[in-house]
Amino acid sequence: MKRLTLLGLLIYVGALSLMAQSNPWIRHYDHHNNGLNEHVFDIRQDSLGVIWVSTYGGVFSFDSQQFEAHKESVVPPQPNQTWEPKTLLEKHFNHLAQTKQITKWILCSLTDRDGNTWIGTSNGLWLLSEKDYPFHLLDLGEEVLCLFQSTKGDVWMTTRSGCVCLLDDSLHPVRYLTEQGDWSDRKVNCGWVVMNIMESNNDCLWLSARGSGLLKLQQRGSDIRNGFQITYIKGNDTMNGGLHALDNVYAACMDSQERIWTASLKTGLGVVSNQSPNIPGDIVHFNTLLKRSNQEPLSDRFRCFLPLYADDWLVGSDDGLYYIKPSTWHNNKPGTVKVLPPEKINDSNKNRSIQNLLCDHHGRIYAGTSGYGLVAYNPTNDISNLTISHVFSKEDDNLPSNVICSTAEDNSKVWGFCDSGLFFLSPDEQKSQQQALTVANILNGSASAWPTMSIGNALLLKDGRMLKGTHQGLIWFYADSVGNRQSRHPILLKAQYHAEQKDTSFVVGDTLTLPKGTSDFSLYCSVLDYNRLADVIYAYRVSNVDTVWSYTSEPTIDFSKLPSGYSDITIRATNGNGVWSSNERHITVYIESEHNWATWLIIAMVVLYAVTVYFLYRRRSQKKDTVESVPNALKPILEDVPTKDVVEEQFRNEVLEHIKKHLNDSEFGTDQLAKELGISKTTLLSKIKSTYGTVPSEVISRVRIQAATELLEKTELTISEIAYRTGFNDPKYFSRVYKKITGKSPSEIRNKGIKN
Repeated sequence: MKRLTLLGLLIYVGALSLMAQSNPWIRHYDHHNNGLNEHVFDIRQDSLGVIWVSTYGGVFSFDSQQFEAHKESVVPPQPNQTWEPKTLLEKHFNHLAQTKQITKWILCSLTDRDGNTWIGTSNGLWLLSEKDYPFHLLDLGEEVLCLFQSTKGDVWMTTRSGCVCLLDDSLHPVRYLTEQGDWSDRKVNCGWVVMNIMESNNDCLWLSARGSGLLKLQQRGSDIRNGFQITYIKGNDTMNGGLHALDNVYAACMDSQERIWTASLKTGLGVVSNQSPNIPGDIVHFNTLLKRSNQEPLSDRFRCFLPLYADDWLVGSDDGLYYIKPSTWHNNKPGTVKVLPPEKINDSNKNRSIQNLLCDHHGRIYAGTSGYGLVAYNPTNDISNLTISHVFSKEDDNLPSNVICSTAEDNSKVWGFCDSGLFFLSPDEQKSQQQALTVANILNGSASAWPTMSIGNALLLKDGRMLKGTHQGLIWFYADSVGNRQSRHPILLKAQYHAEQKDTSFVVGDTLTLPKGTSDFSLYCSVLDYNRLADVIYAYRVSNVDTVWSYTSEPTIDFSKLPSGYSDITIRATNGNGVWSSNERHITVYIESEHNWATWLIIAMVVLYAVTVYFLYRRRSQKKDTVESVPNALKPILEDVPTKDVVEEQFRNEVLEHIKKHLNDSEFGTDQLAKELGISKTTLLSKIKSTYGTVPSEVISRVRIQAATELLEKTELTISEIAYRTGFNDPKYFSRVYKKITGKSPSEIRNKGIKN
């Protein structure tokens, strides 16, 4: 009896353990992976961490990035080979084998050093991880647009089909709002395509709806279950454009005077009095006022608000970013407005429509666009003078897409949600202060398996869960759990180069010796982290060549034109969650010199001969240049006649003076310089050519670069600020011109100045 009781207890505990286990993370590798044979009968992990797989078709090595085929098997297949589960995890896998339709012909298994279980079957290789898969997809069969959490903790959700509902703790819809303001337990379509929900005082909600305009929901009593009194905000005063001011509303925001501002994709900015919204004249359409006062109207297509202070707002539109002061706007008096930033994004090939705005706890401001990527602005106390610090894009920063549907922030990261994936920005101490953020691209490689993100907002709940709507429903995850897995996985390096008419590839240790004449080579990199949620980003630099890090998401890094002798290369990478790890690799590369001692002796003799000839020629020239003095009778006459050198020196001084006077004017060019000197453009070109041997634009550029060099060496201004002070609108273009003229980048000059 005691034995039966003990056995029952063990079975019960085992069942509880199975139930308590979270869903494992499963990946399948088969013949689509570089021809991996489907029959896997042996799995091993070597001392570096590489997984080796024996199949009927040969041996494959897997470095978490790619499978490489080898010629022969490591272990020959055994007849009648069977596999018996020995651990709870393997039993769990057997259970999942049925639900996932995995073959029951399990031939071998391996538990790697990270605790992952590898299963070899007759239909390929399976990776089973005990670690929780952080992303949860809730399939609702329709597109989720708006997400909102009230001050009382209620979570709201709206859909494109016109549903407005409350979610329970498991994020499933439990109550649907009817058109009359009552709650229904069954799915009800009230007809409002709500894009934004804002909460004001007195338990009042303001819903921005496409087509329906602005709706005011006043709670009935103290309990939300009593429903709402619904008011449709409509304007009757055509003098202020009120009749059309609330059409196609995308967002709403309340100012210090308790006025409700609306952002419309049809009529632009509007404002509504919160006290009595149905009285004629309370709804104002500002473009109507501007046009009637003969002022330039604002954009007709606004999407979002970002109130930074009580009276300093940013507003995003399809035409860029606007700065406004709400207190200066009145019913019949237009107020303060400014288009930002000064260096307005003007690439006509990319859509610069601003979809969303965010200010993080560091004061950095971000604008998500519908085709230009994520624009980051420098922190400043003067919001009216924002400047761009960086534009994160798919091409340069490994974003999943340049369409940024929404942005959000948790305690340590800024999240961006694209139409085809998501990413986060994390601090990177190795970068400069201007670019202290690194992009970690989540699930870029498997984005096709994800539903398309919706254009609605993302929401961080009070319990730490991040929510985002998709075209099929809802995705949620704990923001702190993604990207915070602290792990140290080694970087596998393989050298690849071409020498003696053949290609060579091998695993690299701490040193790499290349044969003579092989200055061009590649290093293939792979982080041996098999639990990958993010694309790995690599940073590298050559100590005696590079002063800054270079970044790439490509596994192969090309090196060219390294000098003969020894060079030190440092490579570091993010882990499978996109976080920088302490996994730096230091490689010493030695390139054999093509010259022997006899060659160096000949070179030294040639140099010595050239130096001797030079000094002899210089001595002879000094003797030849000695001339007789001018007769005393002619001295007074010659002293009154300026020589050619004096005239040229005076002209040089005038040119320099006028260029410096307009140093920060990016529009100052050849025409303006000729006008300042009081001569024609043709004369200016002739005199500049005679004096400097080049064209005026080149002279202007060199004066700007000379001034920039002084600022880089003697001041602590940022590179962007120096670019603007010396007449360059684009810091990137300034860097290219600076390196073209001086041979060095602004960062190199700045670092040299700091050391001095």
